[in-house]
Amino acid sequence: MNNATETHKEGKDLMKHMVGITVVNFIISVVFVGPAYAYLDPGTGSMLIQAVIAIVAAGSLFISMFWKRVKGFLNRLYGKKQETGEHRHDE
Repeated sequence: MNNATETHKEGKDLMKHMVGITVVNFIISVVFVGPAYAYLDPGTGSMLIQAVIAIVAAGSLFISMFWKRVKGFLNRLYGKKQETGEHRHDE
């Protein structure tokens, strides 16, 4: 039992150490950045616009799916009937 606790503690210490190294590397990369002298052609701008549109579309899909789950959960919780989207006309 004690061995498992020590292994867990070593894992947590290793994770803290790795996070610290990552933060230091990020700070060094941001502080000591130099000019790139890079050329961005029109195709790159088009690609960036396409990436932004894809991110917005994926985000809206994720929010839509998440909202349906939340709405379904609340409907089950409070006993309301879910709408199926079909309307029946009894004559």
